[in-house]
Amino acid sequence: MNRPLKSAIRKTAVFLLTFIVAFSEPVAVLAASEKEESSSEYDLTEAVHISTLEDLISFAKKCNLDTWSQNKIFVLDNDIDVSNTDFEPIPTFGGIFLGQGHVIKGLSLNSGSNYIGLFRYVQEQGEIHQLSVSGTAQGEKGHSGLALLAGCNYGYINECSSSGNVTGADEAGSIAGVNELTGVIANCSSNGVVYGSHLTGGIAGNNKGSILSSTNHAFINTTASDEGIDLSSLKLDAAISDFLTTENASSVTDVGGITGCNSGIIKGCINNGSIGYQHVGYNIGGIAGRQTGCIEGCINYGLLNGRKDVGGIAGQMEPSSELEFTQSILSQLSSELDTLHQLLTRLNEDASNSSASLTGQVDILLDSVENAQNAVDTIMNNASGYFDDFSNLTDLTALPSPKPVSLEFLDQLQMPSSSPSAEPEKTPEASVTPEATAAPGTNAQPETGAASDAAASPEASATLEPAASPETGATPKPTVSSDYTNETSIQEGQFTPAPLYAAPAGCRPKVLSAPEAASSPVPESSPSPSFQWPENRPSVSGNSIKDGLNVDRKQIEEDINKVQNNVYEDASQALNDLQGNVKNQASVISSRISSSKVTLNNSFSAIILDMRKLNSMLDEQDQILLDDFQAIVNELNVIGNLLTNPDHTHPDDIYADVSDEDQLTDTTGKVMNCINNGKINGDLDVGGIAGSLSRENTLDPEGDFDLEDYDLSLNFSYRERLVIRQCKNYGNVTGKTDYVGGIAGEMNLGSIMECLSSGQITGSGAMIGGIAGYSSSTIRSSSAKCSLKGDYQIGGIAGYGTNISNCYSMVQISQGNYNLGSIAGNVSSDAVISSNYFVEGGFAGIDGVSYGGKAQPLSYEDFMASPDLPDIFNNIYLTFTADEKPVAVVTLNYGDTFHSDSLPQVPEKEGFIGSWPDFDHTSVTFDQTIDAIYTEYITTLESQQLIGKRAIVLIEGMFAPGDTFTLTQTDSKPESASFKSECWKISISSTWNGPYMIRYLIPSGMTHPQIEVFEKESWKKPQVETNGSYFIFYSDTPEFTFRCTDAPAEPGPGTLTAIFVCTSGVILILLLIYFKKRKGQKRKE
Repeated sequence: MNRPLKSAIRKTAVFLLTFIVAFSEPVAVLAASEKEESSSEYDLTEAVHISTLEDLISFAKKCNLDTWSQNKIFVLDNDIDVSNTDFEPIPTFGGIFLGQGHVIKGLSLNSGSNYIGLFRYVQEQGEIHQLSVSGTAQGEKGHSGLALLAGCNYGYINECSSSGNVTGADEAGSIAGVNELTGVIANCSSNGVVYGSHLTGGIAGNNKGSILSSTNHAFINTTASDEGIDLSSLKLDAAISDFLTTENASSVTDVGGITGCNSGIIKGCINNGSIGYQHVGYNIGGIAGRQTGCIEGCINYGLLNGRKDVGGIAGQMEPSSELEFTQSILSQLSSELDTLHQLLTRLNEDASNSSASLTGQVDILLDSVENAQNAVDTIMNNASGYFDDFSNLTDLTALPSPKPVSLEFLDQLQMPSSSPSAEPEKTPEASVTPEATAAPGTNAQPETGAASDAAASPEASATLEPAASPETGATPKPTVSSDYTNETSIQEGQFTPAPLYAAPAGCRPKVLSAPEAASSPVPESSPSPSFQWPENRPSVSGNSIKDGLNVDRKQIEEDINKVQNNVYEDASQALNDLQGNVKNQASVISSRISSSKVTLNNSFSAIILDMRKLNSMLDEQDQILLDDFQAIVNELNVIGNLLTNPDHTHPDDIYADVSDEDQLTDTTGKVMNCINNGKINGDLDVGGIAGSLSRENTLDPEGDFDLEDYDLSLNFSYRERLVIRQCKNYGNVTGKTDYVGGIAGEMNLGSIMECLSSGQITGSGAMIGGIAGYSSSTIRSSSAKCSLKGDYQIGGIAGYGTNISNCYSMVQISQGNYNLGSIAGNVSSDAVISSNYFVEGGFAGIDGVSYGGKAQPLSYEDFMASPDLPDIFNNIYLTFTADEKPVAVVTLNYGDTFHSDSLPQVPEKEGFIGSWPDFDHTSVTFDQTIDAIYTEYITTLESQQLIGKRAIVLIEGMFAPGDTFTLTQTDSKPESASFKSECWKISISSTWNGPYMIRYLIPSGMTHPQIEVFEKESWKKPQVETNGSYFIFYSDTPEFTFRCTDAPAEPGPGTLTAIFVCTSGVILILLLIYFKKRKGQKRKE
């Protein structure tokens, strides 16, 4: 596809989508499964191919110039490894990069500046498709915008993936550090580990644009690193109130599975990664840490941990301010914002020598103004310049089929009278139904000042513009009718002439239908002058012209119809191609415009809040700074007047919370149709969908910014929206202290509607609720089926509520002291409670009291007859888990009994023995989760019989708690034993099947003890070892008899030698005595 045509198609899409956004709501995002574009849709004949590392390095160097890559296509042909090279990131890119599924690996990106990635900047017209990257990215403190793929994205990133480690300070993500207003990230995925202090996300650190159909698998901030907090010495129970009530700027903040902060649009995204560390970090969310934009159709499966404002979808939801703009107001607003920016710059220069903190606050305010300027420019750039090009564009799907042309009208052609002296005729007025048709071969456009016969025809009054003729380009085309007939039917009050051919859509004139023509004012027709033949010309009879026509009517009809069919086919093909390309680009452009509107609204809210902070810091500053501030206030008044027209706006209409007026088509300040399946853990403000619905601080945007002079008061009118709608929570939510809810922990403003919460909601303090822990706003048309635990103010819908209506509750409060209720634990004095119902049998509706029609109990049968009740109430579910992983789910009817023989087998775990705990299994009326109990094996059992403080017998093995053995002494002794003997019987009661190692305390009174085991009707000597005071031997059976006897010592080799020597000596002595006596006797003889 050539680039001019592609540019024209994008302009078409911008026009169509801008019109939709300006006058209705943004169009829905196209299905994620559809590829926006693939390499086959590009003309690659002049593409630049990147095949080697050298090609990539050369490409990166040439991208130093921002315009070099624009209007070019680059194709990656191979995987490329950049490890151990001097590869530098690509500075800026504005072309089209087709990765074709290849990977650039071995990245080692070290941030020495802001916005670092494989691509540092992706320009607004830049596109990156089907590219994978892997490696590491390391950011330095004080720098922002770090990712593996793109540091800052203004363009379009599609079907890309990243894998590796990203460690940065601010705005760290895996795909993009910052996704700007015009940036779109679609169908992308991330793996690995991402860590950052502020604005950290699995896909993007900070999203101002659109993230669509993307998935995070990376672990986000799962290591403990929180500046200013010594975790090793932290005593949470004693000191928790000291650091939970106020967010610390140096702490970890704004962490999300998809993005750290979302002021744009996130749709169809999934988080599978674990996020956060226990008791560390603010604004921790499964999809977005902090949310002011739109999140729709997203799912969280990951485990979340944090300190404050922890939610399965969004950690903290802040309100979005909606303003209505026209094109003229946008132009004026852009000019006034430029003036405001100049005044702030002057204040910043004057304050630079006064206070670092004051300068920092001015910088923050400048950022808010710049965001507003960028948003205005984006909307204006996308919304202007295209209306003229497409002002005649009609419905692309309404091209009619061509109709055959007939020249039979020639037979009915009326000619002027043959008499030169014929009486003149007046042209019939528009209100009179004509009885003649215009000749197709004549020019139907009336002359100026006088009407001809053709001008008197109905075509002249009904047709506003002429249409082109195949022959001359001037044949009239009054109407296009799908119920066309070759015969012209003229009835009173209407006119439907037969079309000659179906003109291309761009050439069709605007035609009034019969009712519109009848009701439209028509100027009076003046009489036409009488027709006179020129002098000296012969008169002609009425039929002479018709008779003189010598043409091949059939051939002309065939030629005209052939041309007509060709035009139709060409036009149809062109329109079909245009439709397809518009559809491919629709979601991208729509998302950009929608994101700009959201950011513009948020920027104005931020400007007001920043000005209040700045005002409090200027109380003791010098007069120059106060004068600068006075000028800024005056300019803000100009902007305020421009936006709100205070001269015509009633004070009560300046501010309005429109959250409860939300329509399904509204897309600002909203989390809609999202699901949390993950486990959520936090300390304060913990919710299954959102941790809190509140402002970042306690400033009241409804109040005026006042400098003690009414004339300087800035009345800022806007519509505030903060909505959670059609969301579901199935995960367990646990809070350390107060404000814990199945949908939201703390809700200071906004609305929750049509939501469902199921699971275990647990807190240690007050305000624990199935939908909201604390709500000072609206909860309606929502349902809860939860198990609740806490201290006090515990309610099935809200722990503390203000406006609760049309809600259903079936809850079990298993722990709580006071202010307990199946609808609300406690409510405000001006609460509006209506049409809420709960299943009887538990706690009363509100703090121990039920109210008919407001907080009313119903039997289960009547409760189930309620209209539009969620299906989750139809059955009771027993969920068996092991180590928090599902093992089996048993479905019961309300009141059924569960039989123990249906228990599932406990999964094995090495080194542990598992069992199911006892639970209520008779007449089950509420969901239960039964988690297997794993107990580490006991390695040693001791006998009760002791000698001193030592057990006589020790048995080693793998024993469960409760396993025992008995040691019984018997009288079995060997008959030949002439010394002491002990005989014992051991019976082991254990789930362990052996072998068993037996340790037997050697009796102190035995000099030569030995062990024998009775096996198979005989005593046998086992293999025995000596370990200190114990004999060690083994048995394969849990029941056996053994004995220890003190037997005579068996002579050893040394003993035999000694006996032999002694005996030999005795014999020698006896022989010596014998021979000596013999010798004496011989002497006597």
